[in-house]
Amino acid sequence: MPSYTDSAIVITRRDLGEADRIITFLSRYHGKFDAVAKGIKRLTSRKGGNLDLFNLVEIKVARGKNLDLVIEAQAINSFEELKKELSKVKEAFYLCELINNLVPEDKSSSGFFNLVLDTLKSLNTTITPQQMNELMKSFEIEFLKLSGFWSDKMFKEKMPRTLEEWRRFNRVFIEQIVGKKLRSPDFVEG
Repeated sequence: MPSYTDSAIVITRRDLGEADRIITFLSRYHGKFDAVAKGIKRLTSRKGGNLDLFNLVEIKVARGKNLDLVIEAQAINSFEELKKELSKVKEAFYLCELINNLVPEDKSSSGFFNLVLDTLKSLNTTITPQQMNELMKSFEIEFLKLSGFWSDKMFKEKMPRTLEEWRRFNRVFIEQIVGKKLRSPDFVEG
């Protein structure tokens, strides 16, 4: 069975049976893909904590017929400071939701990978709410540019002026592209 090694960010996790999970990764060289992590929910699993959401991991993956299989996983950065603050976790969920909805599978995506990694690293530092909003505005615009949905010509008449207007505009615009309401921006409220 052929295999490969790559650096990846854990985007989503879904249960598969009693002990396994399907993990969605955004990797540096292999793009976005799903792989099965066998036995990850067992207490004795060595992969369990390494494959937490938002973690940057070094993974070895075996190619499978339908789904790839995670053979090894080692956390490189678990972004512990980010995970201690609810507002930062909310933004991390948001960027993962965007990646999951708009980045096609198996497409080389080092631009997306670097953008998400840099954003997670920034969220992992001490930043003010204003700085976090600026960071996420920049993320959204760069993400939309990489996706091919952004053009500076979109603003013929009225460009958003305040940071709040920018974030609201970007969210509505992204929801129109995705064709559904995003769940992550509201998960704290209810």
